[in-house]
Amino acid sequence: MMVREKRVTVYLLILALTLTILPGCSPSNDGDTVGVAKPGKPVAGGNLVIGVSEEPASLNPFLPDGTSMATKLVTANILWGLLVVTPSLTHAPRIAETVPTIENGLVTQNPFTVTYRIKEEAVWSDGEPITSWDVQFTWQNIMDPKRNVADRAGYDKIETIQTPDAKTVKIIFKEPYMHYKELFSTTYPILPKHLLNGRSYDDLLSRMITFASGPYRFKKWTKGESITITRNENFWDKEPYIDQVIFKFASKSDSMFSGFRDGKLDMVYAPSDIKFIERLITLEAKEVRIEPGLVWEHVGFNLKNAYLGEENVRRAIAHALDRKKIAKEATGGEKVLQSVVMPQQDRYYVSSWRTYDYNLDKSRNYLQKAGFSRGANGIYEKDGKPLKLEISTTAGNKVRERTVDIIKEDLTRAGIQAEVKNAAEETFFNTKLPGGDFEIGVWAWLAGDEPKLQHLFASDMAPPAGFNYYHYNDGFFTDVVKRLSGTVNQKERAAVYRIAQDKLSDDAIVIPLYQHPHVIAYDGRVYGVRDNVSFEGPFWNLQECWIAK
Repeated sequence: MMVREKRVTVYLLILALTLTILPGCSPSNDGDTVGVAKPGKPVAGGNLVIGVSEEPASLNPFLPDGTSMATKLVTANILWGLLVVTPSLTHAPRIAETVPTIENGLVTQNPFTVTYRIKEEAVWSDGEPITSWDVQFTWQNIMDPKRNVADRAGYDKIETIQTPDAKTVKIIFKEPYMHYKELFSTTYPILPKHLLNGRSYDDLLSRMITFASGPYRFKKWTKGESITITRNENFWDKEPYIDQVIFKFASKSDSMFSGFRDGKLDMVYAPSDIKFIERLITLEAKEVRIEPGLVWEHVGFNLKNAYLGEENVRRAIAHALDRKKIAKEATGGEKVLQSVVMPQQDRYYVSSWRTYDYNLDKSRNYLQKAGFSRGANGIYEKDGKPLKLEISTTAGNKVRERTVDIIKEDLTRAGIQAEVKNAAEETFFNTKLPGGDFEIGVWAWLAGDEPKLQHLFASDMAPPAGFNYYHYNDGFFTDVVKRLSGTVNQKERAAVYRIAQDKLSDDAIVIPLYQHPHVIAYDGRVYGVRDNVSFEGPFWNLQECWIAK
């Protein structure tokens, strides 16, 4: 048995640790891992058992209940798109021959047109070619008003799709659209027209996927237990080494840990719970990779609340929060997120929230600017009414519950009366947030390869149109972020993002807290792992992975 020397890279577990981002352990253009023993020659065969914390609600990535990471982990190697987001958060070809850009002439203006050439060798699992007509068919299905598609953003910007031949796709937009690389790639994969045309398939795809364009195909789903995918014998690209991959559901961290420790699980996509991470790194002959992910925790304000509609109250709360303490309790380190754009998106990132240091004097000054005075009991009041606010998050999530407790302590210290009213996860996300039934909320968003500020903060994106749960209604900000979708030049986009971040920070619409650690661990016999913190997920390249005998 080939076993590598134990190596643990710890992010945010030791206070003084320098932030380390690992690109992965398979030789690639994305970088090489330092300190890992060189593997031998890859060998084919074997089954890989992966522990995941959540069972998908659906396997259909086009439906609202199929948009979660739980679904993506399974489908990422079954259904491919034209492009893929790499660990460096850049796009690379998958079914397409190349990434269209203005520089290579595949993106042109007047009208804004994106041209793809599908790889000649690309075929479906039944051997039929993947064609331009499949791309056109996919778009038509996304835009079909009879279908309950999760999100049509971007696809609704398309005027038409032309198919000059079987392998050429010309996507003509109504207007310039900067996120064109995500379409038919990150958001939705391509569907086979020859198999689905004229059929009602949404329910079927929710339970099983009967076709594949990637290295694996669906085999079986044992509800409450596991999903198995198996090698696609007609895969047209690099043949995968591993025969079968079993995604084993382990909702409880104790069962995931014991399964991994005892060798029943070869790999785990671990929860970002510090106590679980501390246990993981004690295991011998295991690789543990921990890096800052794209899931970002934050405090969100409902501006419909009379008190929170006042910007100086929000600024007061921002200065009242000991964000370093919150980050340390959640991640083990004091690294505070200072923007709604992730540091990995360095071409756009600005640390705009750095101005909100933990400072009770500043907090109280802002309350006074908002017209509040401190009462005899230490609580600020206006017109004889105390400043009282509710804080809520997902009940049962120990990290978030502790965060809310710290916030309550901080607000009380600043002179704001706070009451905790948590709710079950399903109620919190499906009812309270979209229904505006909260005052101060604590939850997380998953960032993409490009920031999606319009969907979260534009004035016309309040539910049900979008995810502006804050009910932020600022015309200037909305005009600014709407420019982004039509701004293709990266330098111009960066300038717009800077303005948007500074505006959100100045208005204190949200208070970023920290990035969730992204944790994967695997047995020393497993090679080829290249972690990916984007929505592609850590198993995006399973065809490159192999198990030493």
